[in-house]
Amino acid sequence: MFRKIEYYYASIKDESGEGFRFLKQLAARNVDLMALTAVPFGPDKAQLTLFPKDASSLIEAAKLEKIALDGPHAAILVQGEDHVGAFAGVLAKLAATNINVFSVQGMTDGRGGFGYIVYLRPSDIDQAMRSLSAS
Repeated sequence: MFRKIEYYYASIKDESGEGFRFLKQLAARNVDLMALTAVPFGPDKAQLTLFPKDASSLIEAAKLEKIALDGPHAAILVQGEDHVGAFAGVLAKLAATNINVFSVQGMTDGRGGFGYIVYLRPSDIDQAMRSLSAS
């Protein structure tokens, strides 16, 4: 299974407890995230990549909490039954249509499934969706 998803960037101070405080603000506003990544950004910040289940709830919470968001940006969420080479098959379909994947994050769920977030150029998203739809 695969689907187009939206994500947003936000920056926080790179200090102990800031990630907790940030996520607590979102939780208090009932923002439900499918995924989250955080990486160092510059000398004293961290960049969060937020994948909300409902983008409007994140946007509203950001306005109320005065959180600057960059987005929306598009990616593809690929989920399925895990087996050796499962994700290689996904990449093969994209390569067959000359689509370059510039980043991937993923993992298995420990119960036989996997989930990967595939980052592509915005101009490649629709073609990638068609490629993945083809049998």
